[in-house]
Amino acid sequence: MAFPSDEEPLCPKSEKLHGQGPRASVGQRRGEDLGDAYSVGMVQAASPPTDESDKELRRQARAIYRALAKRYPDAHCELDFATPLELLVATVLSAQCTDQRVNKVTPELFRRYPDAAALAAAKREELEQVIAPTGFFRQKAQTIQQIGQRLCDDFGGDVPADLDSLVSLPGVGRKTANVVLGNAFDIPGITVDTHFGRLARRFGWTSQKNPDKVEQDVAALFPAKDYTMLSHYVVWHGRRICHARKPACGACPVASLCPSFGEGPTDNEEAQAPWLLIPAGLLLVVLFMCTSADSMSYAAAMVVSGRNEPPALLRLFWALMIGSLTLVLLRIGSGLGDSTSIDALQAFIVITAVPVTPLVLATLWSAPRLAWREAKREGLS
Repeated sequence: MAFPSDEEPLCPKSEKLHGQGPRASVGQRRGEDLGDAYSVGMVQAASPPTDESDKELRRQARAIYRALAKRYPDAHCELDFATPLELLVATVLSAQCTDQRVNKVTPELFRRYPDAAALAAAKREELEQVIAPTGFFRQKAQTIQQIGQRLCDDFGGDVPADLDSLVSLPGVGRKTANVVLGNAFDIPGITVDTHFGRLARRFGWTSQKNPDKVEQDVAALFPAKDYTMLSHYVVWHGRRICHARKPACGACPVASLCPSFGEGPTDNEEAQAPWLLIPAGLLLVVLFMCTSADSMSYAAAMVVSGRNEPPALLRLFWALMIGSLTLVLLRIGSGLGDSTSIDALQAFIVITAVPVTPLVLATLWSAPRLAWREAKREGLS
């Protein structure tokens, strides 16, 4: 397969300073020369290829970069932030949580605790209450306060702008550090999250699963100035098309360049069709709720009246069938979804557990009583 020449420039978009969320990035306003900005601990930039296979892989990688840049011209960090500290804290909160949910929490969080000193001095219970929607809030609250204290003690309350200092902070690894460097300080860094690692392996850029080794392999394929935007393009593509369980190969802009083409549906319409199942599943949620409530009320009425009528079992059967079908449809639909749709599925399971649990308990409790009452009635007659 022939790829564009290795001498061709990458997308001009990569020459600009990026990485800001909807609020302006501090790094965008800094304007420093990036030439001497790299930390000693950062991976080396791309070196000259040693053989033809390396040259071919590099051409393929850069062709994918250009295609993704064209497909996602507005790619950026999806965490809202105005200062490096806000981005650092938001990145910590984003662990096992969607960026959208974090963005709903951080405005109130930074209103109450605008700087490192305020975070370090915060009452733990109040901090936990604010960040609770992001999950694992006790551990995250502890980490955030430790970071705040460390920044005050060793860095004058400011977030350091080098990798070695960032990874020395509690709970901060290379991924979090590169997010902050690339988006708050415009110092290029590759952010290897689950999406990036998955796509790097599918593209054939690496066979490693260790994030540090993935970062090293991918860094050898690109010039350092493109690291940050490369991370955004790949993560956006992983969230929107190249999903974990079922990639939408038929809708992929780099299908002709991807060695893993065919892992998912290759027809464009087929690749996008399962999304239609999600609205159908959501409609069934409402029906399932109503049916479950009806079954529980009917079972309660039977217990009170002492009657055992066949329609009760029929209503219970339909409630369980509708619930099962709803779960199947949403599960199939989320097979092409990103972390947001998976969160929606998990929320559905939690919500439906509310009516299902009392329904099952009511059935288990009422069925023997009804059977005994019916047997006693028949014996007396």
